Amino acid sequence: MNWFLVAGSASVPMGASDSNSVSSAIALLPKPKMTSFSPISNGNATFTQTVTGGNGSSNVIISATGEEAVQIVVVPQYPITSNTSSAVNIPVTPEVTTWDFYTTEAEVVPQVRWVGEKIVLEKYWGPDPVTANNSFNGYPVQFSLQLGSVGVLEPINGATLGPNIATNVDNNGGSSCILTSSDTGVSNVVAGLYSKSTNA
Repeated sequence: MNWFLVAGSASVPMGASDSNSVSSAIALLPKPKMTSFSPISNGNATFTQTVTGGNGSSNVIISATGEEAVQIVVVPQYPITSNTSSAVNIPVTPEVTTWDFYTTEAEVVPQVRWVGEKIVLEKYWGPDPVTANNSFNGYPVQFSLQLGSVGVLEPINGATLGPNIATNVDNNGGSSCILTSSDTGVSNVVAGLYSKSTNA
């Protein structure tokens, strides 16, 4: 199967032809700017190939770094062995799915505490989207107080206080820290998940 990512506004040719001709025409269409296949194959972020499994399915992973509409175009390729043992491409029509990637403002859950009262902040990260069945166990996490926030952060198992606290994802897929303040006001805390290999 030939998979293409094209811009949401592109006009995909829907006429039937041999797989190579259809794929060549689609490869010339405008590409999305913030969406790609993962992992990137042979340096091409908007094209990949798969082989259909025994259950008749073929899957890819798509990731986006921003808001945009994309079209996912699949061009099947059916090699047929003729009497002369040569591969023949039968006519195919591309299959098109349109997808809108968008971001939403994170919901802020207000918590009220007395001055000097500590609160435990917890973040569940969910399963790793690449391995699916494994959590982010052991991945580094940083909790950070945003500019203008009152209070200080401290790790669950230590006494070091500060505006930034480094910790790791636990066996349950979560991470946590403690927030406390001796002043009245508002605290905004952001939790960031980092890669094990690059810390970025």
